[in-house]
Amino acid sequence: MSVTARGEPCEGSALRRAAARLWHARRIRRLVQALLGADAVVIVNELPCTQAACPGPATQITILGFDMSRRVLLIHRPTSEVAAADLSQLLR
Repeated sequence: MSVTARGEPCEGSALRRAAARLWHARRIRRLVQALLGADAVVIVNELPCTQAACPGPATQITILGFDMSRRVLLIHRPTSEVAAADLSQLLR
C-alpha cells in the first residue's frame, strides 16, 4: 500500500489500480465482441491464479451465447497483459 509523506495510507493509488483493471477488462470485452460479433455476452474477470506455474493473476473470459451456450477461457496473465493476438488464437 502506498503512503503519503506523513505516513498515511494513500487511497488514490488503489483507485488508479481499480480504474486500470476496469479499463483493461472493458478493452478485452470489446476485442472479444469484435472477434465473435454482437451475438454474445462477454464477462471479463481478473482472478488470483491458484496453479503453481502461474506467477500472478489470471484473466477469465466467460462468453454467453444467446443460444444458452457458455464458454470459459482462462489466460494465465493479468488483464493488462492480454493482447488481441492472444484472443484471436483462443477464439479460432
